[in-house]
Amino acid sequence: MKTIQRLLSATLIISCAAGCAQWRDRFAAEKSAPTQAAPPLVAEAETAPADEPKSRGFDPDDASPQPAGGPAENRPFTHVRVFYGTDREPEAGVNPGRDPNDYYSGIPGDLEYGFCDVSIPVTHQYGELERPRIWRFEFEERADKHIVLQSITPANENAFLLALQDDVQESESGDAFIFVHGYNVTFAEAARRTAQMAYDLEFDGPPIFYSWPSRGELVGYVADSTSAARAQPHLLDFITAVARDSGARRIHLIAHSMGNQIVTGVLSRMAEQGDANIPRFNEVILAAPDVDADTFKRDIAPRIANVADRVTVYASDDDQALFASQQLHRAPRLGQGGENLTVLPDISVIDMIDTSSLEFGFFDLGHSAYGDQLLADIRQVFTGTPANARGLQPHPRRSPAWRLKTAGGGTRLVSHTEVDDDRERTDAGPPAPPAESNWARWWDRATAWWPW
Repeated sequence: MKTIQRLLSATLIISCAAGCAQWRDRFAAEKSAPTQAAPPLVAEAETAPADEPKSRGFDPDDASPQPAGGPAENRPFTHVRVFYGTDREPEAGVNPGRDPNDYYSGIPGDLEYGFCDVSIPVTHQYGELERPRIWRFEFEERADKHIVLQSITPANENAFLLALQDDVQESESGDAFIFVHGYNVTFAEAARRTAQMAYDLEFDGPPIFYSWPSRGELVGYVADSTSAARAQPHLLDFITAVARDSGARRIHLIAHSMGNQIVTGVLSRMAEQGDANIPRFNEVILAAPDVDADTFKRDIAPRIANVADRVTVYASDDDQALFASQQLHRAPRLGQGGENLTVLPDISVIDMIDTSSLEFGFFDLGHSAYGDQLLADIRQVFTGTPANARGLQPHPRRSPAWRLKTAGGGTRLVSHTEVDDDRERTDAGPPAPPAESNWARWWDRATAWWPW
């Protein structure tokens, strides 16, 4: 049955889904105005008033649920500011403040910097990326229901770094993370995903993402692979600038899918330079890496171990997108788990974690899930908790490796409201289940790659 699922999924991905993804955002949100205007962002840090409050990536006070309506502190959503770098070409004639979803194209351009304002509703469910759905009769974005990219503010490199320094200094941890997305992802999707992760992880520090010029099309795999290779010099310049001038105490990297090709290539180049001044990263997370497994084991792993304190690889045997990639390349991928899980017995700083036990729907493809269990583990990774202290199970057949427990046995990332409720609860019993049913959440994930 699993073989049939894989073959059907590979056919869907490679052959039968032409044009679906390019309509996904535009169908739901084209030219729609957000329900509430976003607060102004500072494009040039030098012009900001000295006493203007800055918005870090996550502020627990700002994120506390509030009733709808009324003044800003009572709005039904919270704002997350994310920093970005990109080598996408801007669309001519598009205003980044009014039409942020359409501002950056899938065409390669020069390296640019800036800020995004993303709103997250207080009804947000952890691990979910709430978007309009036609089956719910939702035809445009609403900030009280959906995660919305409110605005984009381009900035020059100096203004970007000065603002980043301010956010780092205002955080208690002094940390920052950089997220690099995978294939079939638009700039707007990457911005929303970065904000969602920062919010769900309650990350104390500035969230940053790098958006390379993916075409945002399900059948654009070959074109995206070419763009990913071309983006490596730009990403190298970007993360070097952030590491050198942000003032961050620790910088974590998160890469997903094809984004791992860029990140592992850049880290390998940095290690090859042999410069004592090259940046060193704290936690490097490679999620569902679409990277040749043998090449990683032979050439890449020994190098990146020299520029990272620890590398965590999340793999899955249920990842149908990577199975399709394996068929295309005729070679196993690093992100494949189960019996195909890559093991690295000679490199102790790399943890291989098999997430095959997590539940994914057939059309979820097991490839783009950022659910409770995975986020809970990433959260512990960011705190420096070793794999043997995070409730993971030793892999029964592949060693040295770990397995992420199923929902019944693993840790779960609780919501902000549950934390607040726990502080006030005495004998009130467990928290109420989410208002949205499980089948509705499954259907959302199942249709996430459709144009609805």
